[in-house]
Amino acid sequence: MDNSLLISPNDSMRPKFAAMYDVPLSSVRTVYHIFDPVAFFGMHPLSVEIARRHNFYSCDGLVVWPTRIDSPDAKGMYDAIRLVSQMNKFANVKFLFLNSWSGSDKAKKNIKSMKREAEKWGLPKENLIFSSEIDKKYENGVPPQVVKDMMMIGDMFILPSQTETFSLAMAEAAACKNMLILNESLDVLSELAGDRADYIRTGSEWGGIKNREHYWGPERNCPECGTLCDIVQDGKYFMCPECRKKRRAKESPESYWREQAHHLLGRLGFVDYRCEHCEKSLGKIGAYNPLRQHRHVLKYFNQDWIYKNQLEPLLLGDWDNA
Repeated sequence: MDNSLLISPNDSMRPKFAAMYDVPLSSVRTVYHIFDPVAFFGMHPLSVEIARRHNFYSCDGLVVWPTRIDSPDAKGMYDAIRLVSQMNKFANVKFLFLNSWSGSDKAKKNIKSMKREAEKWGLPKENLIFSSEIDKKYENGVPPQVVKDMMMIGDMFILPSQTETFSLAMAEAAACKNMLILNESLDVLSELAGDRADYIRTGSEWGGIKNREHYWGPERNCPECGTLCDIVQDGKYFMCPECRKKRRAKESPESYWREQAHHLLGRLGFVDYRCEHCEKSLGKIGAYNPLRQHRHVLKYFNQDWIYKNQLEPLLLGDWDNA
């Protein structure tokens, strides 16, 4: 057994192999079996390219949104970018837009505007991806199989849209077991998903009437003193001046989205929950364990991770660090 090692497919069985072959435990090393999502899901070649180019298997979370890009305000795309930006304060979360009909000047202008918003909020450039920029031939959309593939390896679907009649993309994401993060202000989304989704509030619009909301909740009544707030010409509601001044001294868009990001990542088990009063860590209570394991398998059982962390050190003779 000189200058050789035994390989175990898991850590748990190393002591048993060492005893069976009467060798020191240090002579038994672990190399996991490889889970290959490409073969298992039958992924489209473009899906394979996108996932590898943008390191989707090594990130902590992946948000996938198939959508047109012509109405970023009404679709809440800026709010989604702000939320993912704040998620990146706690974990490495990537945001993939599978955007269609994006060859027009307007669409390209919208993409530039969204990138500026992402930069403003600190989202790493490599964590915001638009499929239309992969190749000009995909400006009008990617093949349907690519949408399915990306959702199968995705973790979250965010829809802060202010106006919808139905969301087929939400149904597809749910069918692929993505965590749904929807706009609570839009009744149709609550109707379709009920208590099977997580919610944020980003306002709604129907028939030209806008129901805008502050980051801390509905604007119609002052959250401090309860009185009906004044309405200004652009349709926005505001807090009573004194209460608004006090509240805005304590809260900001950044703190709102950071708190939402922390809560949602807690649901995924990426961060510990905190007590809302004393900020004490409460561990990973309520975490959605199947989705946690989904990401764990993609991240740690893929061929790149296993080769780099378990097999390569053995091949290079670095046995002490394997």
